Amino acid sequence: MNRFKITRKLLPYFAIFFLFKIAKAQDIKPVFEGYKLMRSDENEDFWRKNKPTRPLLYQLKLIPLNPAHSVNFTIGGQIRTRYEVFQNDTWSDNPKQDKGIYGHRLALHTGLQLGKHLRVFGELYHGFYGQKVFSQYEKLDLHQALAEFTLPLETTQLKLIAGRQEFNWGTGRIVSLREALNMRRSFDGARVISKSHKLKIEGFYALEVIPQFDPFNNSSRHAPKFWGVNFAFALPKKLGNLELYYYGYQ
Repeated sequence: MNRFKITRKLLPYFAIFFLFKIAKAQDIKPVFEGYKLMRSDENEDFWRKNKPTRPLLYQLKLIPLNPAHSVNFTIGGQIRTRYEVFQNDTWSDNPKQDKGIYGHRLALHTGLQLGKHLRVFGELYHGFYGQKVFSQYEKLDLHQALAEFTLPLETTQLKLIAGRQEFNWGTGRIVSLREALNMRRSFDGARVISKSHKLKIEGFYALEVIPQFDPFNNSSRHAPKFWGVNFAFALPKKLGNLELYYYGYQ
């Protein structure tokens, strides 16, 4: 009985420890620094330093448009194919109910860096699926179109991002990109980001873009309003990160 009471007292401490470990383990890392999960966050400094040593296609990642290299154009894309097999799709043991569906995602993005403080970014998406399913089938649409203004301060970087854009915080359990489906989630709105060495604060107001099947008709016109503030702290001694947030939805 005493051993059971001791275990119950220690259980919360073990839970906190494992939550920190899980938070560290679930950080999604790119293949290498140049690529990011959110394409609009690609690191221009990385391409500037590593471009001469990369193959021909990598030269498209940073194309200078003036002699000073302060105005740069970038282009990139993605092709993702998949084939899904469904067994007992309608909870039936009839083998005729089993089926396979092919799908793919095609994406093309471009960016234009105008000096140190202003950048514009756009991305087109196409999704194909064996049948018309929400967020899987989409002929062609504007997935992202944003302008980003950066104001570097002494110890803090301040950004304003306005337009159609992606949101993704933490491990993506509450607000995510919807990466598993062909069509990622995007929002029409604005974000203000303050970032220092150990603290990142994001405030936003947006409306979710609702995917449609026909080309260039995705809209947030009748979508619910979404707003909030997200705080991300760097914990000491390599314990990972701690995030606090407030989200409103109407």
